[in-house]
Amino acid sequence: MKKTHHLIIVMFIYLTALAIGVIAYRQTPLESIILRLLVADVIATTWVFGFSTAFRNSSMYDPYWSVAPLALVWPFIDLTALSLTHVLVLVALVVWGVRLTVNWIHTFSGFDHQDWRYDHYKHKSGGWWPVVNYVGIHMMPTLVVFSAMLPVFLMLQASGSAGLLTVLATVLALGCVTVQFISDAQMHRHRRERPGQVLDRGLWKWSRHPNYFGEVAFWFMLYAMMLSVTGLGTEWIAGIGPFVNLVLFLVISIPLMETRQLKRRPAYAEYMQRTSALVPVPPSLIRMKREA
Repeated sequence: MKKTHHLIIVMFIYLTALAIGVIAYRQTPLESIILRLLVADVIATTWVFGFSTAFRNSSMYDPYWSVAPLALVWPFIDLTALSLTHVLVLVALVVWGVRLTVNWIHTFSGFDHQDWRYDHYKHKSGGWWPVVNYVGIHMMPTLVVFSAMLPVFLMLQASGSAGLLTVLATVLALGCVTVQFISDAQMHRHRRERPGQVLDRGLWKWSRHPNYFGEVAFWFMLYAMMLSVTGLGTEWIAGIGPFVNLVLFLVISIPLMETRQLKRRPAYAEYMQRTSALVPVPPSLIRMKREA
């Protein structure tokens, strides 16, 4: 019952954040839809941050990563005149967002638990925690996701139509979501059956972070979808969003996670030697490279 009550509170917070974001979008005196969305996104994030602070739990922000993109696309969509481009990108985003949100609900235990990474940064930052919490935990991911959404915004505004390459990129994007789903399911099962041990089976035998790979590759597939519609014009620069997302995982998420694993599981060092960090690679190729 505690989890249900807390989920209802989270839902209320996010529905009010959505309402405030819509008001901000409509009241912002800018012509650019993208800039108005950015203002609304920042204000909605700040609203969620207020509740994170009130409940002393920064994990309040975690669902924002998956639900915000679904809200950000609607100003571009005319439900009475959906094109194939709109349908394809909406299908990809909805499947991605629903899977990630459901996974969060599955792992959510209530406000008495906060992600260990936030505890880590809170301990390291000391008196600077409110600033780190707002800028690093809340606002930076919001801006990263917004930048990763730029290809979607540009694709929905483009005059070009979807083609075979767009469909192919959509299928690959859904494949990336499938990789995330399988890797998360394997992780949940492993924690139940082999707690405390290194997960080196299934997709985790080919990559130390297959769930991260699926996430990173998904945004690059959306970028590929955009290029298939817009062509290689000036819009190609929107690829900086998926690239920034990749850097975030390589520089922050993976090193932080692996430092913790090495401290808790000595066998993880050997696992690192025989398994690719991000991109799935057959273990035999890793072994051949080490022996060469």
